[in-house]
Amino acid sequence: MAKKKTEKIELEVLSDLSDFDFINTMVTELKEINPYADTMHNSQIYDIDDWIDLGLPALNMVVSSRFDRGIPSGRITQLYGESQSGKSLIASMAATNAQKKDYIVALMESEFGETKESLINKGLDPRKTIMLPVKDLHTWHKCIKKIIDIRQRRPTAKIMAVTDSLGNMGSAYESDKLGEGKKDQGQRQSTIRSIFKDITVDIGVQKIPFLFTNHTYAGPGDAFKGRELNISGGGGAKYLPTITVQFDLGSAIKDGDTIVGRILKPYTIKNRVVPPYMATELELDFLTGFKKYSGLLPVAVEHGLLKMEAGKIYVSHMPKIKRTRGGKKVDDHPTFKVSEALNGELGDQIWLPIMDQLQIKCIEGNAYYSPEIEANIEEEKKVIGVQVNGEED
Repeated sequence: MAKKKTEKIELEVLSDLSDFDFINTMVTELKEINPYADTMHNSQIYDIDDWIDLGLPALNMVVSSRFDRGIPSGRITQLYGESQSGKSLIASMAATNAQKKDYIVALMESEFGETKESLINKGLDPRKTIMLPVKDLHTWHKCIKKIIDIRQRRPTAKIMAVTDSLGNMGSAYESDKLGEGKKDQGQRQSTIRSIFKDITVDIGVQKIPFLFTNHTYAGPGDAFKGRELNISGGGGAKYLPTITVQFDLGSAIKDGDTIVGRILKPYTIKNRVVPPYMATELELDFLTGFKKYSGLLPVAVEHGLLKMEAGKIYVSHMPKIKRTRGGKKVDDHPTFKVSEALNGELGDQIWLPIMDQLQIKCIEGNAYYSPEIEANIEEEKKVIGVQVNGEED
């Protein structure tokens, strides 16, 4: 019933247009030069038909405003940050989840760090992963164009394109002048901008989920908290993707004097699908990987879906058990250490029953929006002369 009502409202609004015949004629004529021309009401090429789960509900929320979504099909998403910020691992998690939805993964890899065993350990099926080693932007561009061409000729094929990493690719000028010790002179940034301008519409029309990682380097904005890091490839790499997620390094996680993991702080500096400046914190264990449900606890506690009791998580939606309180055995709901509650079967038992409620609370309260990050990034853009959602001055 709700769907019919929505369609009726749309038709009532459209009925205010005075000349449908003229609109149809205009569309017909425009199709002579652009086969995808249509009214937005009828067009389907802009629809996001699918979402690729990033494997971390909190990161999905930051990118897509839903725990169960992720990165959109037909759009270009960038993950960039410093070394050891988990970018490549998240890209492989997304690729693994794409394969679970019957996608073929085209992995354009510039660091030559993968083996069959490493892919299997990350959960990828090597038989459905097409490896494309690339060392320069020209080869990368040709690979992308061929993937688009294949998808256009096989419209039922499900293909995800992943690049790891753009930051390790050189320009043709760099390759030609390598022995002479000459600098790039801006050719690389210009090439990257040209490539994105060439592929963006085709990626969208062909509904290809496109994910790439990128490096950062030090620059004039590094003094800012919640800063926008300088990115390999400049303004073209930063602003032309549909979604750009920056990963900052948080505090180290230690076992005694040994660093065993790190807190990571991803946030969106650009997002044309949902509002930007969404942020969270993720926990990365260097041995076992990401804690799947990290980034959810503060919000769940704030909205009363979970409670903290003596440093442990009190889970009121799980069956009561015999617990000791004041030296006596009582029936009460269980408590768990935070480290136990963010992963595995126990994590699923704690979090899955409350995810729908938590999602509603997050959307209603805009829980992951960070005004501090927005203010700091906007201030930094003034300092380093970068336009909001535009290219470099």
